[in-house]
Amino acid sequence: MLTIYGLEIGTGYYYAALQIANIITYSAFLAFALQPKLLAENNIDEATVSLKMVLMFAVPMTAGVLAIPSSYLMFLKENMEYVPATPVLVILAFDALIMTISSIFTYVLYGIEKVDEKAEIPFRQVIRSRLFIAFSLPYAHALVTLPTAFYALNYLANNNPQLVATYVTAINTVGHLAMFIVLYSVLRKAVKVKIPWKSIGKYVAASSVMAFVLFLVHPARRSTTLIMTAVGSMVYLGLLLAFDKETRALARTIWQVGTSKLRREA
Repeated sequence: MLTIYGLEIGTGYYYAALQIANIITYSAFLAFALQPKLLAENNIDEATVSLKMVLMFAVPMTAGVLAIPSSYLMFLKENMEYVPATPVLVILAFDALIMTISSIFTYVLYGIEKVDEKAEIPFRQVIRSRLFIAFSLPYAHALVTLPTAFYALNYLANNNPQLVATYVTAINTVGHLAMFIVLYSVLRKAVKVKIPWKSIGKYVAASSVMAFVLFLVHPARRSTTLIMTAVGSMVYLGLLLAFDKETRALARTIWQVGTSKLRREA
C-alpha cells in the first residue's frame, strides 16, 4: 500500500526513518532470557528487573531521536534528501518504544502461561488461554489499520509522498498502542508486574537533559552528529551514575566482570 500510494519517494522516506528507529528496539534483546527464566523459576520480580534494564537504554535512544531527527536523517544522506521524513521518524521513535515495552510484556505472558507444557493440548483449551489472545493481536492490528490506512491514503494524502508515509506510520503506531493496551490488560489480569516508576522517572529526567543538549547543538554533519551522540550518551550516563544507585551498582558489576576477563586472558 505504501509503495502504491507513496511511490518510490514515500517508500524511501519510510524506510530511511525505519533504519534509525529500529535501533531503539535493539534494547529489547537485553530481556531475551526473561521468558525461560520465568518458566524455570516463576519469579515475577525478574520482569521488573528486565523492564529497568531495557528502558535504561530505550528511553535515552528515543529522546535522542526526538531531539535531532533531521540530523540522523542527514547522516544517511548529507544532501538533505531524507529530511522530509522527519515527522515519520518522530512517530516511528514512539512506535519503537511501544514495541520494545510490548516485547517485555509478551515475554512475561509467555513465561507465566503453562498451557503449552503438555505434549497434547486440547484446541478448546488453547482458545481460552492468554496465549491465543497474544497470538491474535497482530491479526487484530491488521484488521484495524489496513482499512484505516486505505481510507486515509485515498481521501486525505492527495498523493503526497510525505503525507502518505506520515499517515501510514501514524496509523500503524496508533494500532500498536491499542494492541499494547490490550496486551497489558490481559497480563494484568494474570499477574501483577511491578512497574519501576521511580527508575523510569530518573531515565526520563536524564534523557531530557541529554535531549536538550543535543537540540541546542543540532548538528548538521555526519561527524558532528556522531560526536554529539557520544557526548549526549556521556551526559545521560553521568547523570544516572550521579543520582541512581542501581546504575552505579551495574557499572561496578560490568567493570569487575570486564577486568576479571582481561586478567584471565593476560
